[in-house]
Amino acid sequence: MRLNRSNLCIKLFVKRKSLDDARRSCSQTSARLVVLDTEEKNTDVGEYIKGTKDTATYLIGLTDVKEEGRFVWENGKDVVFSNWYNSQPDDNTGKNCVVFFPTTYQWYNYPCTDQKYICEKRF
Repeated sequence: MRLNRSNLCIKLFVKRKSLDDARRSCSQTSARLVVLDTEEKNTDVGEYIKGTKDTATYLIGLTDVKEEGRFVWENGKDVVFSNWYNSQPDDNTGKNCVVFFPTTYQWYNYPCTDQKYICEKRF
């Protein structure tokens, strides 16, 4: 799906994969896990998923895998814009990934277990 306002194409993947496998899947098409680094992008992606009527969580390109408690985007940048759900992130050492809830457009830190995921590619 092309998001004109954000100058990117996104693709939702419903086959659940781990963080590493989702990254590999995205990179096979020269894409990456989605970086929701602005309110505009966060809203655009949420609106698109909401339109599909899917209410499941989706893995996004934000983790604290390298350093517990320091969340970094797939593009290597620190978080400036955020949309964490109340009490998130909750600093649980088993939760190094972040998922996006399309019903609220909010983020939760979550284990890096098999999840649906979103890839993005600039155009």
